[in-house]
Amino acid sequence: VQSTRMAGGVAVSHPKVSATVWAACGLAGTDPVYDGWSAIGVALARRGVRLKLWVREPDLARREGFETAYAPHFVSDGEGGDPRAADPSIAAEIAALERAWYCPSPDADARVLAATGAWAERLATDRPVAIVSWGDASPTSRLLVRLAQKARIVCWRAERGPLPGTLDLSPQGQSRHVALATELAMLSGDRRALNRRFERVRAFYDRPDHKHYPEHNRDPEPADAERLLAGTGPKVLFLGAVDVGSGLRLQDLGLGDRVSAFVRGTDHASAVTIRALEKARPDAVLWHRPHPGHAVGPAVETALDVRDAQGLDLNWLIRQADVVVSAVTTSQFEAALYDVPQVLLGAGPLIGRGVGYEAFSEREAVRALKAALARRGFEAKKRAARQTIGLLFDRHLIGLRPEVPTRLGPEDAAELIGRFARFQGWTPTAPSGQ
Repeated sequence: VQSTRMAGGVAVSHPKVSATVWAACGLAGTDPVYDGWSAIGVALARRGVRLKLWVREPDLARREGFETAYAPHFVSDGEGGDPRAADPSIAAEIAALERAWYCPSPDADARVLAATGAWAERLATDRPVAIVSWGDASPTSRLLVRLAQKARIVCWRAERGPLPGTLDLSPQGQSRHVALATELAMLSGDRRALNRRFERVRAFYDRPDHKHYPEHNRDPEPADAERLLAGTGPKVLFLGAVDVGSGLRLQDLGLGDRVSAFVRGTDHASAVTIRALEKARPDAVLWHRPHPGHAVGPAVETALDVRDAQGLDLNWLIRQADVVVSAVTTSQFEAALYDVPQVLLGAGPLIGRGVGYEAFSEREAVRALKAALARRGFEAKKRAARQTIGLLFDRHLIGLRPEVPTRLGPEDAAELIGRFARFQGWTPTAPSGQ
């Protein structure tokens, strides 16, 4: 049985909807990732699968390929249901996560329990065959993951990819930051083929129109360039993060939430960088570039030459820097793409891949900075970066537009997700012992 609808004035036939997939997206409604979800949704519809996208903007503009439903960032802000339908252990975890995000009202735990019950009721009504969470750091996304695990529904973690025009679609593991391209092929593979893929990726992103959030990445004026580049000392770029969204402030919730062995926030990472640079190269210039969502200055007083780089184009800053230092940011991939040495203070997706100079303590941060500034072993790290990025674009990331140099696109994502449409008849609570 097929249904026919009009798309752009052309009759398009789709199979009758036989299954539902839940997905979530936590970005602003103007973000181009929604065009990618639209393409995936259209491809799913051809397979008889309805895509229901949970979003944080109740008035999100309509797009082809998915229907939207409102899901606030905090579970406690959502509609309440029957608390008896909630799993108390899941509700307790979500309440603890919300306390890590902000200081909740006294009745927040009770509202989380009631809202968790409402989500369990929605799950029983829609009976999705798959769930795609938007990361798992936000309370609502974490709840979707836990509901999927309890109901034993296949679950993926989606986030904006590390470079513009891509979607990171990873099988959901126990930890939010280990899933990115974890296959054993990362350790070997066809180096020549992956190098060719890397060269295509770098050539594509050399174009000046590829920017995440251009409103926060303005091109430097001549006066900006003169101010930042003046002096003979090496230029070290510090990149900040949003503490909770990146996971830096979730360290005490569990080992799977730890994204650094020792850094506990952007301010701490800034202080570590300053103290390490004072010991490693006191003549260096530190460019301090906070995240737009956590726009703070240097965390400690210092005699170093610190220059504000807030709001300037990240691509330009990275290419001009001698070393990049960060805890958790997708901009690490741009440093890898443009052969810039980087010191990694957190357990981001590049950790353990031989790409950066890794530090797991403040003392190691000094050694890592010295090695990065001297480029010790950097040729091997460049080769590792090329292999990593080549593999990501060849086997892992979803390109949201045809021109993005990934091998996989929306059709592939829909084929992966849509195959579970054949698995019908699950119940929200699996039988005991199975």
